[in-house]
Amino acid sequence: MIYPEHARPGDLLPPLALDVARTLLPRLDLDLPDLPADAVHQTLKEALEWGKMPRFHEECWECLQSYAKATLPKPAQDQLLDWFWRGYSGYHAANPDLSDWIDVLMMLAFIPQQSYEMQLTPVQRDQLDEFLATFAAEVDMDNLADLFDELRSLPPSPWDRKLLMRYEMVYFDRQTGSDPFLIIKQANKAQAFRRTMRLKPPSVAAGFPLEILNAYAVNYVQERGTWYPPGVTMCGLTEVE
Repeated sequence: MIYPEHARPGDLLPPLALDVARTLLPRLDLDLPDLPADAVHQTLKEALEWGKMPRFHEECWECLQSYAKATLPKPAQDQLLDWFWRGYSGYHAANPDLSDWIDVLMMLAFIPQQSYEMQLTPVQRDQLDEFLATFAAEVDMDNLADLFDELRSLPPSPWDRKLLMRYEMVYFDRQTGSDPFLIIKQANKAQAFRRTMRLKPPSVAAGFPLEILNAYAVNYVQERGTWYPPGVTMCGLTEVE
């Protein structure tokens, strides 16, 4: 579940408002039913300008909410704000279930031998492999990394230079995490997870080893010792918010 006291939707606003990120919005499911991707991008830019470039993530989120409610029709504002509220920047405590399930599926999809720790029938393995292949295709790590490098190589627009300086975003800085594409990469993983759940819903796939996978994931997460509130354990795959 999403923990409001830890949620950081405002972290997503400056990276996605970059001009260089505009072409990525459809990939992130930000081509919304009542707000096309170009309009989303323009709204993000205008929100930051309207809010006088708020510095911290709480202020960025408040700014986006206020601007969307002041300027967008109700369906469009609801869709945009819901995407940001449910969006993922890589901050584990905001939505531990989503964070850990992304890690589990990334490991199983990109290190296939790990799945052989689960005792599966041939039908169960086929179902799991198909699910993981869909997730890997939706994440599309190799092509995405190449695309990020292409975008980083473009001369920054005046707007992007302004944002990069204001929010101390630095391309290729993986050590401190200030590369805006690191946040976009995490957001893409979350959307890839959600698209996979729609395309290959485990709850309706005959023979899908849901209980086995859930048990495997819980054990994997417990061994890693990732944070959950006291008395809370990781939810099942189909219960992720």
